[in-house]
Amino acid sequence: MRSATTFVGLLAAAGAASASHNSGSRMRRHHRSAKRDVVSGTAFYGYQNDKTSACGTVSSDDDFVAGVHGAYYGDIWSVSDKCFQHITVYYGDKSIDVTLTDAANTTAITGDGDIYLSTAAFTALAGSLDAGMIDVTWEWSTGSAATTEAATTEVATTSEAATTSEAAPTTEAAPTTEVQPTTTDAATTSVADPTTSSSSAAPSATSGSNEGWSMYKSLTGDTLIDYFGFDEGQSDNSGVANYVNGKNTGLVYTGGDGKVYINVDTTQYTSLRNSVRMTSAEKFNPSTATLFLFDVEKVPAVCGVWPAIWFTGSGSWPYTGEVDIIEGVNQYTQNVVSIHTGSGCTFADSALSSLTKATLVSGAGLNCDATVDTMGCGFSMYDTSSYGTGFNAVGGGVYAVQMSDDGISVWWWQRSQVPADVASGGPNPSTWGESVITYSSATCDMSSHFQDLMLIITNNLGGTFPEGVWNSAGAGGQTQSCADMTGHSSAASYVQNEGAAFADAQFIINSFNIYRN
Repeated sequence: MRSATTFVGLLAAAGAASASHNSGSRMRRHHRSAKRDVVSGTAFYGYQNDKTSACGTVSSDDDFVAGVHGAYYGDIWSVSDKCFQHITVYYGDKSIDVTLTDAANTTAITGDGDIYLSTAAFTALAGSLDAGMIDVTWEWSTGSAATTEAATTEVATTSEAATTSEAAPTTEAAPTTEVQPTTTDAATTSVADPTTSSSSAAPSATSGSNEGWSMYKSLTGDTLIDYFGFDEGQSDNSGVANYVNGKNTGLVYTGGDGKVYINVDTTQYTSLRNSVRMTSAEKFNPSTATLFLFDVEKVPAVCGVWPAIWFTGSGSWPYTGEVDIIEGVNQYTQNVVSIHTGSGCTFADSALSSLTKATLVSGAGLNCDATVDTMGCGFSMYDTSSYGTGFNAVGGGVYAVQMSDDGISVWWWQRSQVPADVASGGPNPSTWGESVITYSSATCDMSSHFQDLMLIITNNLGGTFPEGVWNSAGAGGQTQSCADMTGHSSAASYVQNEGAAFADAQFIINSFNIYRN
């Protein structure tokens, strides 16, 4: 049974590792590189005119989309397996990322390397439409839409591409907004109504811990929402989400029950579906012992979603660390907890042999160095109520994370099993029993590998992880493949054409409570 579970976990992690949550200018970058073929040709622009593309979608002039010659697209009268892949187009000292949605009209574009761009994409690259056509180079990529400095042909083989060159990763609080994909007006946003089906395990602020933990911040309702900033722009990892300000668009709000609702736009057809990525301005370091209690009632559990609650360092990825607390895709029921570092961090063999709640799914064994293998150290939990549909069926629960110079530990309890000390606000971690996973300082120096960690809530749509297991039955505890369940050949196609399916793709968060010792 374990070998079978491990195989499924590796399948999931293969997507997840390429998949970590790079979100443009701030998120992690994979440093392994490979040469790609660079194509030379002429770029033209074309108006979208609300017509259905060869890939079966309808785009607008504001979308960052492109069409290529049949030599690269394939049969122009059918949906190509290249549909929705990303292309990086270079012109002078600029580059843009576009999504392939069409085959070029070969009566106007005769060169195999020619490419036509939407008017917004052409303008972002050339500065205006005046030139009409420009000489460019382009290549298949996995980036996210943004105008950047010119890249070399040595490009990162990451599914978490950044919006700046690999040589100069940024750590700004928000990605560039120089190029803006189309957003959906708040009035057209449909979100699920608040429910009151489950009780929260929110602690009392008056209870005390016997182990010295005191409440540092209790985040609920609007206070929780305002703790985060909203990143904006097209999502990373070849995703088809458009990150927007959740408050302004109505996707994020506090319900009448005091819970925070984080939703996805449900417009039926769209090339980029509005979603959110929320990032804390506050940063955390292991040198200050901190305990996080994440009380979550519901996570998105729909084919095509890629939600996560996680930490990433504000510096260059992976050297300032990443810790994934809640992560999965599609209709997974088994959570994946991961750690990603630079060189010098391993997971102890003795700790591995004693695991009873999760299995290692790392491609590099016990080495957590993501510059060697982007998976780092990932662990798939055995509990099928730890994530997704299984998680939601039990009313969610609480994930606890203890972070200090001694290490990082993660615990999980479903709603009916939350310890009394957690519910009362007097947490005593020594009484909680075995953790899901503990990364010990004995084999990984915490302060040097985890620096200025930001807390992030994200719900990417499509992208490398969901696509990587789209045709897989059994991955992450999911018994039937999304391809079979939806009838769509890709996550991108499902996300772009089935808006009503995402009415239930929501987080419901009762509280985030942070303790210091």
